[in-house]
Amino acid sequence: MLRRRLDPPQKAAIAVSVAVPLAAGITYVALRTDWLRQVGRWLAWAGGALAAGLAQIAAWPWAGIGYAFLVIAATIAIPAFLGWTAFLVPNAIGMLWHWRLTPTETLRAMAVVACGVGANVAAMVWWIHYSIWTGDGRAFHVWGYLWLWLGVIEPFFWFLAGGLFHRPAEALCGAAHFIAPRQVTACECLLDSLDRFGKVHCTGEKTPFGGDDEYALELTTVESRRNEWIRDNLDDLDAYAEYHPSFAKALGEWRTAQAKENE
Repeated sequence: MLRRRLDPPQKAAIAVSVAVPLAAGITYVALRTDWLRQVGRWLAWAGGALAAGLAQIAAWPWAGIGYAFLVIAATIAIPAFLGWTAFLVPNAIGMLWHWRLTPTETLRAMAVVACGVGANVAAMVWWIHYSIWTGDGRAFHVWGYLWLWLGVIEPFFWFLAGGLFHRPAEALCGAAHFIAPRQVTACECLLDSLDRFGKVHCTGEKTPFGGDDEYALELTTVESRRNEWIRDNLDDLDAYAEYHPSFAKALGEWRTAQAKENE
């Protein structure tokens, strides 16, 4: 025989369980102790100390403190951002150069490149301006530390942008997560599937599948096992192949070979 049960949430039961002991405790403190008067005296003392402290704080040179904070924050944040773009921009250019992107993804890649290059151009203009300003014999200003950092980072950025723009971007690079997240998801699913497949089956030697570039996947040389894995992951393989022409070509050739075998 099923017993009657109460449906959650039992708000009334919770409220009563909490309120009764709290009320008993408060009643005892109010009637049997002088704690409330002591708390009142402590609050009065704390209020006076707080008012005196606020008066002292108000007298501080807040304009100078704010400016110093701005300088410190800019000296840390601007070099960090520009250093990040040194890796982001070449990957975005590599994706535009080698990947098959949708119009939306192309606009994202263009935005990444434009923002990264624009920020570094602005930094170079400021660096040159500041160099001329200090070259006139003026004192080394607090912004000089930012000038020193940019003197290191800017050559690094332009060296990477000029030397790596023609290189294909890695499938799981940081730029790909923003520009082509669908490709990243497909690649991660395929790599996870390959890892699980290798643990279940003895795959033995491996050979690249999907072309001769860095977007190929290492599959077993055992044809039956390789075909089994491909058939089980066709959806993710199709999504991955949409971005990489050489991989799409190899996958199409595999489909053609399978169709001929099944005739």
